Amino acid sequence: MKDFQSQDFPELYEVLVRVINYGYSHSMDETMQFFLDQAEILTGSSIAFFHFVKTDQENLHLQNWSTNTLASLCTLDPDLDRHYPIRQAGVWVECLHSRKAVIHNDYPSMPNKKGLPPGHAPVYRELVVPIIKNDSILAILGVGNKKDEYTEKDAALLQEFADTAWETVNRIRTLDQKERAEERLLHALKMESLGQIAGGIAHDFNNILTVLMGNLEILRYEKNFAEAHGEILQDMENSVIRAADLVKNILTFSSKQLHSPRILELNSELKELCRIYRHDLPVQIKLHLNSDSRPLHVHADRVQLQQLLNALLKNAEEALLRTPPLDDQPLIELSALQPLSTLPEDLEADSHNGTALYSGFSVHDNGPGIAKEILPMIFDPFFTTKGVGEGPGLGLATAYGIARQNHAHIIARSAPGQGCTVTVYWPMYTGNGI
Repeated sequence: MKDFQSQDFPELYEVLVRVINYGYSHSMDETMQFFLDQAEILTGSSIAFFHFVKTDQENLHLQNWSTNTLASLCTLDPDLDRHYPIRQAGVWVECLHSRKAVIHNDYPSMPNKKGLPPGHAPVYRELVVPIIKNDSILAILGVGNKKDEYTEKDAALLQEFADTAWETVNRIRTLDQKERAEERLLHALKMESLGQIAGGIAHDFNNILTVLMGNLEILRYEKNFAEAHGEILQDMENSVIRAADLVKNILTFSSKQLHSPRILELNSELKELCRIYRHDLPVQIKLHLNSDSRPLHVHADRVQLQQLLNALLKNAEEALLRTPPLDDQPLIELSALQPLSTLPEDLEADSHNGTALYSGFSVHDNGPGIAKEILPMIFDPFFTTKGVGEGPGLGLATAYGIARQNHAHIIARSAPGQGCTVTVYWPMYTGNGI
């Protein structure tokens, strides 16, 4: 390749200044998208992408796509797993192996390509460059579908743009990760405080309920009183039972509920719960199970696991009943997760118990989705968007408490109009005795 110099690209300086100035007042994702839009303009391309390479140099984190790629050409599943082993990637990662820019001007005819996922933008030609610092590959910048062929000058221009803009991208990424870590820490501290307060109140309240239930039993043995006021006694007993169930949920949220973990095969548990839950599911809602072909063993209390799953399924069901999709059948998908050796990036700042592998499950509904400002609060105890008398708002808080008690991670991902997916990452059991 010809040795191009910075002065060969007079247009580059102005573009870099735009990216830097934009980055000072916008978020990481917004800046990355703007950065990719500029890469398209510089090279005359119509698609662009940017993916980080994990520190192990064996996995990618699919990060960002340009505005044009997302809006005009690409309909990728929003729940796409963004963690991707390099060994499974196609010819576009040749730049990682060669550690230099790679041009494919006739992508469809390439013999070793691995194809594109459903909904991916069609690719006719592509140019991909690595970003290398201190002998480690940190990221990949790619553009595609230029009207005419990519040249060595295009490759040199894109490499210069990527290397120079990396400092801005990395600075914003570091600040963004710090802010997200601080937000997660504050949320964890808040939930811990709420759990301690709620647990203490629940224990005291439970003692009061025990006395009430005992007195109700005594009154039932008073024949004349029981015959005269039997209906009132029954109403009082039902109220105490409901209050006791509420206390149980609060104790679960606060991680103070006793549990008896054992080795369970997750696919079997999901299948059995689906079979039971379908009996009470409204006929207009479909429940679909996606199992994994491999055995997935976890260490869990069966009752708690069922309670957590019921809470997530009930939340999805209620969302679909309140606002069913206009052009599709209401659908809940319960899916087992393939084993993961690395947690998703939005969970990496949370505590990790040292387990090598995680599995778990997700519950997705095609309902109305959740607004961005509400999403961080959905696991808070007593938070609810339902009307008065429609429930205390403890379902997802209970699920959060069970996950935390079992060293699992739970997260909700949603946007208005895109449904909601709640995912639980559960430590896999890999010891003896399976």
